[in-house]
Amino acid sequence: MNPHGNAAAYRPVHRREDGTHVGYLLVDGCAPPCVIPCDLLGIPLGTTEDAEAGAALLARDGLAAMQDAFEALLPRPLTEDVDPHAAAADWVWRRMVVVEVGPARATLRPEAPDPAERGRTVEIPLPADDLLHRARSA
Repeated sequence: MNPHGNAAAYRPVHRREDGTHVGYLLVDGCAPPCVIPCDLLGIPLGTTEDAEAGAALLARDGLAAMQDAFEALLPRPLTEDVDPHAAAADWVWRRMVVVEVGPARATLRPEAPDPAERGRTVEIPLPADDLLHRARSA
């Protein structure tokens, strides 16, 4: 379950210039309410005081954030038809890169795949901030 609640709470943000979808705004219930700009995966890029500032941050940084490496708790080697919500005790945090992002799912691949998993990918439902986080710099 997504820690921020229902996926419907994520409000899409599109760039004014060309209509490109660049991320989502999530209004947090903190006092005072703050706006959380999230990338296309639903992962926060920070917090802002209002929707206008959040939308500006996403217009500037939202798509570029998809180039980051992410970490997901997955088996090694990555197996076919893995359910990312069904983590087992032997799964490890794996560095992953984004292959494709759609309206409801994203496809990821290992950043440094084992020989047995070359070409293998995993699909995750969106928003995915309960399954992924940005990888720390190596």
